[in-house]
Amino acid sequence: MDQNQRKNIWLLGMTSGMILFLLMVYILVKQPELLHKIDVSGQLLYQLVSSHDGLTSFFTYITTLGNRHAFILYCILLAGSIIFVQRKKLVWFILMAFVFSVLCNHFVKDIFARTRPELEHLVYASGFSFPSGHAMNSMVFFGLLLYFFYGIAQKKWQKALIVIGFSIVILGIAMSRAAVGVHFVSDIVAGLSLGLCIVCVTLFVYESSEGLFQLK
Repeated sequence: MDQNQRKNIWLLGMTSGMILFLLMVYILVKQPELLHKIDVSGQLLYQLVSSHDGLTSFFTYITTLGNRHAFILYCILLAGSIIFVQRKKLVWFILMAFVFSVLCNHFVKDIFARTRPELEHLVYASGFSFPSGHAMNSMVFFGLLLYFFYGIAQKKWQKALIVIGFSIVILGIAMSRAAVGVHFVSDIVAGLSLGLCIVCVTLFVYESSEGLFQLK
């Protein structure tokens, strides 16, 4: 796959992510009945998780992987890796994209000012609800790490394991927010889609400045 083909993929991903995010915004603002139908599945998951101690402990742990302190640790480790890795420019792109994601999430939350679900939260959560910061920031950080490690991997099974592993982490953290009762499903979908848009914009800009490897 040549560089132009990859750029087209990033443009498609960016467009798709933005369209899905704007669709969720439209549903949030103009379609309350449809919004309720979308969010019901999250309430059902919460009821299941909150009624079983084992599931509560599991999803409480998973959601901490996307907490502020966890991401601070991830960023410190990633910044420290610059000393050892060859792809220093990509590492800086990942860190800058993540910081932008955090700032963007706070900005968008303040615009819509959606309150969190009126449930007994299984973990502490503050601020507004739409879009989910855990979902959005996990998509950006781990999505770009997926790209980073995919480029290093030499064998197909390694590449497949990287894609599956990071996808599970992203979706697991995102889903956990509904499971512990602090986000609606629509918040999570909006966070993932806006995060995908940031990932694709970042990779488009990065590869426009320096294409480092061929995706196979």
